[in-house]
Amino acid sequence: MTRYRVIMESVASTPTLLFHVAFADDWEACSRFGEYSVATRGVPFDGVGAIYVCEYADIHSVLKSRYSDVSEPLLLVSISTAALVSEGIDFTLSPAPRILEELPMTDGVVAATFPIGEGHEFPSETETAALG
Repeated sequence: MTRYRVIMESVASTPTLLFHVAFADDWEACSRFGEYSVATRGVPFDGVGAIYVCEYADIHSVLKSRYSDVSEPLLLVSISTAALVSEGIDFTLSPAPRILEELPMTDGVVAATFPIGEGHEFPSETETAALG
């Protein structure tokens, strides 16, 4: 497993943004403490020691496989890999993207949050990049 705590220019294949699907209620509850501590649906960070994230191309499959039965409001959280590196937050892309620490809910690290629609609609990659 490769951990990234390096200068971004030396990791050319690292995506600019990673994405996490969050329950809006979980996101709001964690915001009171300034750190997001949910790994994935129903699993706290302490349960697995990582926050599950994905690249943009994988968002639809994550929604379909993990959230297809959900009616509660969801958020798509875009996370800046450059900010993770600059803040010294460990993350990995292999074998699957994971953030290896609780996520600081700062403006730099969290590039943007987007509501996910009832039909699992979410912004295009261009829209997320423009706002992130």
